[in-house]
Amino acid sequence: ERASGIPRKFPGVVEAVDTSALSFEVAGNVQEISVDVGDTVKKGQVLAVLDKRDFRLQVESAQAELTRERAGQTQRRKDFERVQSIFKEDPGATSQAALDETQAAFESAQSTVSYAVSKLELARRDLDKTQLVAPFDGVVAERHIDAFQEVSRGQKVFDLFVEGTMEVAISVPETIIDHVTLGLPSEVRFPTAADLMLSGRVSEVSSSAGTANAFPAKVAILNGTKRVRPG
Repeated sequence: ERASGIPRKFPGVVEAVDTSALSFEVAGNVQEISVDVGDTVKKGQVLAVLDKRDFRLQVESAQAELTRERAGQTQRRKDFERVQSIFKEDPGATSQAALDETQAAFESAQSTVSYAVSKLELARRDLDKTQLVAPFDGVVAERHIDAFQEVSRGQKVFDLFVEGTMEVAISVPETIIDHVTLGLPSEVRFPTAADLMLSGRVSEVSSSAGTANAFPAKVAILNGTKRVRPG
């Protein structure tokens, strides 16, 4: 309110302070959707699931490869130990080159097993990633997918926000931006909601102008209510 006593009014849009765009970390076909817009979710709750069949096959294939490589490693170790024993007992019965060759083969087999273990761990991780879970307690603001839809890695699936922590985004003309400061008390009115009025404080003021030389700013709602929702 200026010295003249005339309040300055700005239209705005309610936004959630804490929001998150959720996506799968692997690509696949959506098999199941457990929540919809407006649903309240708990941290760790499963929101959607991809078809797991291909990922299970990848795990089985990686497991089989690891079993095969471990068998090869065991044989290479036995060959190395055998040649090493012969070389120690009778250096003339075998050569240093043969010993070095079997040792190199054994070490190579060890590296191959380590690589196979990593592939199995990645396959299991990808299988786990077919379930999308809520990272925090919140409310589903938007759903961007449907069942049996193919989604890519990183494609937005849900928008989730923390209920109760809201703010209003406004635009302040350049002519009065100097009068708008952080912490400035404000009133947030909702004429369409039986003239609901809440207390607020300016929580953010941009240092650069946007459209029509207006400066973006935000007003935090201090006494929020469930009646106030994003948008």
